[in-house]
Amino acid sequence: MRGTGIILLVFLASCVICQEYVGCYKDSDPRDLPQRVHNREVTVGTCAKSCKKLFYRYAGLQFSYLCFCGNKRGRYGQLPEWKCSSECSNKNDTHCGGYWSNSIYRTGYDPPGGVKITPLLTKALTDLKPHVTKHKEHKAAKKAKQ
Repeated sequence: MRGTGIILLVFLASCVICQEYVGCYKDSDPRDLPQRVHNREVTVGTCAKSCKKLFYRYAGLQFSYLCFCGNKRGRYGQLPEWKCSSECSNKNDTHCGGYWSNSIYRTGYDPPGGVKITPLLTKALTDLKPHVTKHKEHKAAKKAKQ
């Protein structure tokens, strides 16, 4: 039973780290975080998870229901916290952006050293993911037949 508690503690600690709050930042056109993500229910967790799956370092919530992703942040400057005071849909979340202001979180994604992630590379990786999944499924089915 002691081992289970330690594993649970490590799991909880890693989840908190992957959604570390960075701060409140101004947005404008073009967007500070360029990739818009559409989620049915936007929370800090769903936004950060979606951005991480797309290989982005940062997730930003804006006006409590918009989710944006990017690898750089802050081109328009940091704002006082009260500018990111939109009510969150998940009552456990505290920072959900505001009018043209992003509550920015780290997603936990960190590319290997020397790798520069660009929108084109992100699209290529996203497009490749279904093929990798099919390949894994094919290998598993082939192994199961043996």
